Amino acid sequence: MAAESAEALQIVDTLYEYASVPGGGFVYAVGHPDGFVKIGRASNPFARISDLQTGSPYELRLLSYTGFYNVSDAEALLLAKFDPWLVRGEWFNLPSGLAEILCDNQRVRELVDELRGHEESGSK
Repeated sequence: MAAESAEALQIVDTLYEYASVPGGGFVYAVGHPDGFVKIGRASNPFARISDLQTGSPYELRLLSYTGFYNVSDAEALLLAKFDPWLVRGEWFNLPSGLAEILCDNQRVRELVDELRGHEESGSK
């Protein structure tokens, strides 16, 4: 029980750290049972998945939520990176290797950092 309470406090601290900064928030990935992945941004990814779940007859799963101080930029970079696999809106049908990246907060952060580097150097 104490471990669960500590984990919950860490989640609250993380949410506050990024959502309290103007322009900050989270890039999240939500998984659909058919293998589709939605990439989006929100100040509270837990509330966002609850909203998405209301409109879906399938059980959705929060795969990751990665905090950024410039969440719009991070989301735009990821959406552009995965555009070849876009199905509709912000839903993607990703190959398993790419989908696995979106299940790991650290790998999402590393990918965004890499994409920012390419953008700053003028390469894609």
